[in-house]
Amino acid sequence: DTVRKVGLNSCFAVIGIESQHDEDWLMPLRVLFYDTLNYTNQWQMDKKKKVFMPVFTIVFYTGEGEWQGPRSMKELLKVPKELEEYINDWKLIIIDINKEKAWKYDSNQEVYEVFDGVQKVYHYRQNREAMKDYVISKEAALMVGKITNMPELIEKAERLEEGGKLNMCREIEAYANEKRLEGLLEGRQEGKMNALKRLLHKKFPT
Repeated sequence: DTVRKVGLNSCFAVIGIESQHDEDWLMPLRVLFYDTLNYTNQWQMDKKKKVFMPVFTIVFYTGEGEWQGPRSMKELLKVPKELEEYINDWKLIIIDINKEKAWKYDSNQEVYEVFDGVQKVYHYRQNREAMKDYVISKEAALMVGKITNMPELIEKAERLEEGGKLNMCREIEAYANEKRLEGLLEGRQEGKMNALKRLLHKKFPT
């Protein structure tokens, strides 16, 4: 999704950020493709080049559950034991928003609030007390709403003035109540459809 050339101690590196909300079993293959394509592009720009900028692709995983998919290319291969030690692996660098410690980012208040806010939303049912009187900035609330797919939260945050704060507990409770109502209505509709199917099956047996 994003690729940046960054300078580190008079050297340069290419860092890519691949945002992923759903698990992709082929993610190691995708990252391998992105990275090798970047190395190939470096070579094509200067075919006399003998030293290349290192390339890193970081998978920023924002799904509700922890990442359960493969974390290396080797996991996608069926390799005979005799060849295992010769296979080049390509390991994923994953930032799993569910497992990251939010306090690691407390030097940047907005980033900290995004990580902390997303985790609190995902774990709301298990720990509602943690959300009591929990407020975050408008900017962080917008990001949390986008990551967790809560359009109502985004809408409320957009109405705030710059520098405003949002009470997350109140908004999530309202959102949860709305989802429960939607689920109830969907369940009733599904029940009606199933009853209709049974009735039709009785009337017109196959």
